[in-house]
Parts: sequence; C-alpha cells; structure tokens
Amino acid sequence: GQVGGVIGAAFAHRIAQRAGVGRVVLASFFLFGPATLLMATATGQTAIVFVTVGWTLESLARSLYGVSATSVRQALVPDRLQGRVIGLTTTAGTGAFPLGTLLGGALAEAFGLREAMFFAASVAVLPFIAVAASPIRTLRDSWTANS
Repeated sequence: GQVGGVIGAAFAHRIAQRAGVGRVVLASFFLFGPATLLMATATGQTAIVFVTVGWTLESLARSLYGVSATSVRQALVPDRLQGRVIGLTTTAGTGAFPLGTLLGGALAEAFGLREAMFFAASVAVLPFIAVAASPIRTLRDSWTANS
C-alpha cells in the first residue's frame, strides 16, 4: 500500500507543474473517499485486492496532498508567520489523529467496522467540497500564489 506514497512523493512536483498545485490538492482530497470506500466494501476473496488498492490510493493521495499543501502554505503565508502556521497545522493535524481513532473505534463498536468505514468515506468528501469552493483549486503554481 505504501507504494502509492512513494509514487506520489516522487512525482508530486511534476504532476503539480502540469495540472496546477491547486488541482493536485483537490484531486488528493477526492481520492480519500473512494479509497476508503474500496476498503469498506472488501469481502471474501476480493478483500486483499480491494484493501491493497484502497490503501495504495490513500497513501498516494496523502503524499500528493502533503507535498502540494505544504507548497501552497509556504506561498500564501508570510515568512514571519511560517513557524506559527506550521506549528498550528502540525498540532491540529496530529491532535486530530487520536480523536479520529477514538471516534472511529466508538462508531465501529456501536455500528460495526464496515459501517464506520462507510461513514469515514462519506465524511472524506467534506475537505474536497471545501477546497472545490475555495480559490486554492485555481492555483497553477505555489510560487505565484502571493502575486
């Protein structure tokens, strides 16, 4: 599954140059829902294939997002505020993991693992909608974001 992450990291810059960094951020958010949905629908003999493809897509999306979103942040945030913004986003991002884990575990316990994953797949569309409605989606490259 981590092959997707390696591929994403290796080609993120080239993909962003061709498609635009905003579109890469948008596409990475788009991939999270279907990737989780694939894993949620995995059963029987197809389970290993669905989980492998889903995890590969998710790691690809995570890698593309990480590279592109960092470029956007560095371009949009003034140099004097970079440390604060990086600290805030890191704290918020890593702080959300344990909360998401607790919520996911509680949902899986109450409704079942598959249902919790379907919920996660449906919630994964929210960041996509937020970015699709924002000016970020139109950024061609992060270097002209301040222009």
